[in-house]
Amino acid sequence: MNRFRFFLPGVLLLTLMLTACEYDDVVENRPAAELLNAWLLNEGLWNGNNAELSHFNADNGLIENDVFARSNERRLGDTGQDILLYGGKLYVSVFASGTIEVVNPATGVSIRQIGMGDRQPRYMAAHGGKIYVSCYTPHSVVRIDTATFEIEATCRLSGLRPEGMCVVGNNLYVCNSFDQRGNGSIVYDSTLSIVDLTTFEETERLSIGLNPNHIDSVSPTRLAVCCWGDYEGAPSDIVVFDVGTHQRVSTGIAATGIAVGSGFFVAFYQSYTGSSQTSFCAIDAATLTATPIFEHHASRFVSPYGIAVNPANGDILVTDSQNYRANGDIYCFALDGTLRWKAETTMGPSRICFVK
Repeated sequence: MNRFRFFLPGVLLLTLMLTACEYDDVVENRPAAELLNAWLLNEGLWNGNNAELSHFNADNGLIENDVFARSNERRLGDTGQDILLYGGKLYVSVFASGTIEVVNPATGVSIRQIGMGDRQPRYMAAHGGKIYVSCYTPHSVVRIDTATFEIEATCRLSGLRPEGMCVVGNNLYVCNSFDQRGNGSIVYDSTLSIVDLTTFEETERLSIGLNPNHIDSVSPTRLAVCCWGDYEGAPSDIVVFDVGTHQRVSTGIAATGIAVGSGFFVAFYQSYTGSSQTSFCAIDAATLTATPIFEHHASRFVSPYGIAVNPANGDILVTDSQNYRANGDIYCFALDGTLRWKAETTMGPSRICFVK
């Protein structure tokens, strides 16, 4: 039985998450019904050529690191950016190396390495037998056919550097983030590009919030967009966008990353200006009411870097990059905030992909 189907969002979720637990209380492993295994992309150090894949049991945290190197007798590359499961294959974008690695999720063995040239691939989305990749150079989205693994087409965007993407209906919604000028100054975008997937052309560019980065669907018609601000005076914010009415609602919730569950989504915030601050909250998808979570555990984290919700049971997984000074960690929390397990990863753990 999939227990997650019986999880009730809203008030019950928020009540459960307020339940206190002892700081060092790690519960015994629960019996697994239909829990999932998962892949973790470790970003690695910039110019370190040490991006890696880890595989772990999502129920008990047993982890195997350096899977790609051992399975393929070569490195994954420099700066792992995103990981996506589609059509029974894992797709991994490697930013600085300029590649998309296609991997067998059962073995970790590479099926194909797709060269992206100097495009600098970032985030990915999938739809209709195609993989879409946001690219910095030029500001664009590239379409890859999953049958041939060939680049089919490129859609040029009118915004600045594109980051996270999400497909709703026949449209691709792309975050336009920032750019760096020749003198080193930073200029920020604040828009979403809408790409028609039939014509593969940008049809609209809408204001959403300063420096949008992460995006995900919280309902069939609404998107949650994590806008990072300018890291100085303009704060970060989660903006909820209705794809039908184009209405945008600023939640006023500072966030560095978000992940969506059933009827709720979770966010973490890490401040690097002044004294370091770490916080987590759960947000009801219907009311956009936020409730703090993991308050007893915030001090555990040096630098939270990624977050995901296990679709099988609602467990919340958080990665910690340790500010790239050491191997990172991954934590698994139950819905009531109890720490279930912790495991050591390699350098810069970021994106999590669940596999049945």
